[in-house]
Amino acid sequence: MWNEVKNSNDITEFMERLAYFHDSCLKELKYVSGAYIEGNFFRL
Repeated sequence: MWNEVKNSNDITEFMERLAYFHDSCLKELKYVSGAYIEGNFFRL
């Protein structure tokens, strides 16, 4: 099951689909900040 949670409404809808079942295991968490490093950061 794949669910993208972006806000509190997404959380509520997800929990309603699962009948508020909350004993589970988080398999993967991904965070993307949008920040980046331009160019060759690690110069020798």
